[in-house]
Amino acid sequence: DVLEAHPEVMENMATEVERILGKDSKDIWTKLYAETDNIPYTQKVSNQLLHHKPPVPMIPHLTKKESYFGSHFIPKGAVVIPSLFYAARESGSSIDFLPDREDQDTQFLKCMTFGGGQHKCPGRRYAETQLTVFLALVSTNYRFERIGDRPHQDDFIYFPTLFPSRNEYLVKSIRG
Repeated sequence: DVLEAHPEVMENMATEVERILGKDSKDIWTKLYAETDNIPYTQKVSNQLLHHKPPVPMIPHLTKKESYFGSHFIPKGAVVIPSLFYAARESGSSIDFLPDREDQDTQFLKCMTFGGGQHKCPGRRYAETQLTVFLALVSTNYRFERIGDRPHQDDFIYFPTLFPSRNEYLVKSIRG
């Protein structure tokens, strides 16, 4: 729903990718993996999407010792489930979807999308690269159009990942 609401972002990514790879590039997957450092705008969009709408809304943790969170006592063995979506909003790193922002949190220090501290996800770079390549391919080949109205555009549904409450789209090929 974010990219559908920002068609200019899709156009900017497509322009960047086509400038680097050409319009009808053969073996585009291999070229994209080799050239991800040369598509910085698409990387910024990827980063902002991971901040703005974390793919996993919460990750349960088992406490190993008694602790306090503010004035709340947390006993040893308790299951604590932080909301990554809420934490991203509260940190200020993702209130608005702004791929051009200068203060991007590229190391995910303000946002817990990939965990925190010594427990950061070892697959973070892989996930970022995969999303960047996916966005590059999608932006050069497709456009999204929401079907129906958008009365509650910021509502979402919790599943293992977040879904917009109204998620009916028409995906159009722009390659003919």
